[in-house]
Amino acid sequence: MKKSNHNRRIDIPPASGGEVLGAFFALCLLCTPALADTTPAASLFFTPDEARQIEVLKQKNPVPLGDTGDVHLGAVFYYGERNWVLWLQGQRWTPETDRADLHVLEVTADHVRLSLAAAAGLPLREITLKPYQTYQLSTGKVVEGSASSPLPAK
Repeated sequence: MKKSNHNRRIDIPPASGGEVLGAFFALCLLCTPALADTTPAASLFFTPDEARQIEVLKQKNPVPLGDTGDVHLGAVFYYGERNWVLWLQGQRWTPETDRADLHVLEVTADHVRLSLAAAAGLPLREITLKPYQTYQLSTGKVVEGSASSPLPAK
């Protein structure tokens, strides 16, 4: 007579909490469609309405060019022709940002063209800056780094 294996018991050791959690996240990643939002967030801390209000206030009360007249470009986040963000003069600039003394003429992934309004007795100036460059109004030169901490010459 043949012995039946119907009542055979298999003991599976219990899984640890980390294994269960890891399996859960792996399952979530596999089951979630990959959706990419290419629109840059206006702010990590403010709602879109609050960010717009902040932009309006910044345009009403712009930070003037420094006593030295330096213009510093910190960074360029380029997503498209009318979809970019600059860190200019220590402030966030978008296509909607404008000031009486400083205008953004063109933005590309690697440089920004700016127009500086005429100061007392000086003509209108157009300058081109790459990220982390500073235009010195007093010398008319573009230097690497910021006005407060220029990079050493090579």
